[in-house]
Amino acid sequence: MANADLLVVYAIVLVLIVATLVMSAERGHHSELDSFPDALWWAIATVTTVGYGDVVPVMQMDRVFA
Repeated sequence: MANADLLVVYAIVLVLIVATLVMSAERGHHSELDSFPDALWWAIATVTTVGYGDVVPVMQMDRVFA
């Protein structure tokens, strides 16, 4: 596997891990990130752009992490 392919795999895995962690931390805190699809959308938008701002974490630690 080429280095670029490996980098893409690492990026995808990182997005999935971060989406899972943020969803778990935000669940039950009146957040829009309480489902995996919403958390995945947030993670992808945050990594690939500067984020749309339509879905944001509400927990202070998640905001720092983001």
